[in-house]
Amino acid sequence: MVTFSKNLRYYRRKNRLTQEMLANKIGVHSATTISNWELGNSSPNIYLLAKLCETLNVELTTLVYGAKS
Repeated sequence: MVTFSKNLRYYRRKNRLTQEMLANKIGVHSATTISNWELGNSSPNIYLLAKLCETLNVELTTLVYGAKS
């Protein structure tokens, strides 16, 4: 099963965003926060999940669970 962390990295790269650029767009303190999410060390709250989906132009279920095959 593809994890949220891998999906986040995939969609960030697909949108040609650096971790720092994404952090700025969703209003988190630094690229370290995005890195921690992508490494699975922590997770965003529901508010930030919604901002991620909007910024990355992806549905919540797809970001969290992956695309259906």
